[in-house]
Amino acid sequence: MGKLPFTSATAADISKDGSKILIKNYFKIYYWDRKKGETVAEALTRTPKELPYVPEPQGEAVGFQPDGEAFYTISEKRYKIHPVLYRYPAKN
Repeated sequence: MGKLPFTSATAADISKDGSKILIKNYFKIYYWDRKKGETVAEALTRTPKELPYVPEPQGEAVGFQPDGEAFYTISEKRYKIHPVLYRYPAKN
């Protein structure tokens, strides 16, 4: 359907109301606003915003909180480092 401007995606989520999209790889988190009536594929054709993110040892997950105002990331255990759940504000 299309090609994203980055590689190695490890996780993605869409907000409960469908208006926000996140995709992460090991180094960055990309964000799109999704317009009403727009498909996910159509939204992903626009240039994403990069959101704040401190890379984790092996960050494998991202997800919105139910109200879409923040998102969370967590790593798998790696190098004997125990995973920590991080919370970031979701910016529009």
